[in-house]
Amino acid sequence: MATLANPRKFRYGLGHGQYRIWPEAATCVAKRGEPVLLSSGKIARCTTTATSLTSGTGVAGWAMADASGTTDADIVVLMANDSTEWLIPVIHGTAASAVTAVTNVGTQYCISHLTTGGWYGYEISVTTNPVIEVTELCAEYAAGEQYGTAWVKIATTAMAAGGIA
Repeated sequence: MATLANPRKFRYGLGHGQYRIWPEAATCVAKRGEPVLLSSGKIARCTTTATSLTSGTGVAGWAMADASGTTDADIVVLMANDSTEWLIPVIHGTAASAVTAVTNVGTQYCISHLTTGGWYGYEISVTTNPVIEVTELCAEYAAGEQYGTAWVKIATTAMAAGGIA
């Protein structure tokens, strides 16, 4: 069985990711590798439950350094686009239901930030207003693995400005 962890691994379809520097929003507490969103043109951490981070949120990408906590300080962001993928575990309120399946691939889900451990996962039971799309199950774990991991990308409808090219 896989253990719950936040691997914070990324891969890029074009060989490297696209980065951008944005100003931090007031009291930004994003940690390196966490998804971030645009809030009035500034970067804020995605601190959400599965039902509150929806496709209308506007995910900008992932913080590449811990936020300084200073309003308008620069923070480097790995931009969300169709070529950038993130490795995250499957989660569910009932552990026995938190299993990967071949049918996850191509399906869109919400993501959830769990306060225990501070990591993110895709909520297997929430497909309304999706934020990510599963692109591939991680080869390290077989389908049916409890808390198994999958490669996901941010759904175009959930990207900041409807998609960052």
